Amino acid sequence: MLAVKFLGCRFQQSRLTRATGDYADFSGADLAGADLVRGGFSRTKWIASRLAGADLDQSWLLYANLEGADLTGVSLRYASLVGASLCRAILRESDLLFANLCQADLEGVDLTAARLPEGAETTATAAGTVRSGRGAR
Repeated sequence: MLAVKFLGCRFQQSRLTRATGDYADFSGADLAGADLVRGGFSRTKWIASRLAGADLDQSWLLYANLEGADLTGVSLRYASLVGASLCRAILRESDLLFANLCQADLEGVDLTAARLPEGAETTATAAGTVRSGRGAR
């Protein structure tokens, strides 16, 4: 499988609606404020990427690696993050309503003031793997 690499590239405010990038490597890339709605990014690497303020509504991020990524204020409504690794990612003030987080690794995730799927905050906190401030809506 050929994987395209966009290491450290800058895509701030880009409109990439319905883009597909399965197996691509966006590690260290800057996609702050990008429109990635309905994108297909399964098994994609976003390690330490900056996605603050990006719109990933209804995107497919199955088994994606988002370790250490800055996802502050990101919208992930109805996104599928099944099996994704979000270890040490920053999801402050992000919107995860209706997102599918089944089997996602949330170790050390910062969910301060994030909007979470029904029951997700309780489950994740009980596992002791996330920080979620009382400001969660």
